[in-house]
Amino acid sequence: MRWCNKRAARKLGWKPEWFGAIAFDNNLSKKIKKFQKKHNLKRDGICGAHTYKILALKRRRFIKKIKAKKTNYNNG
Repeated sequence: MRWCNKRAARKLGWKPEWFGAIAFDNNLSKKIKKFQKKHNLKRDGICGAHTYKILALKRRRFIKKIKAKKTNYNNG
C-alpha cells in the first residue's frame, strides 16, 4: 500500500503531512482510512483521485479561512 500512496502523491501532488502523518507507512494508511470514513469514501487507505479531490477542497477552504482571519486581524 505504501508504494500506491507514494505513486499517487507524486502524481497528484499531496504529502503525508496533509493527513497528519510523517511518512509513507501504515500510520498514513490508517489516517487516510479515517479521512475516507469521515467523508463517506471507499476506505482503502489509498489517497487516489476521489480522496484527493475531497482533501484538496478541504485544504483550499482551510487556507482561505486562515487568510480571511489574517486579513481581518491586520485590518482590525
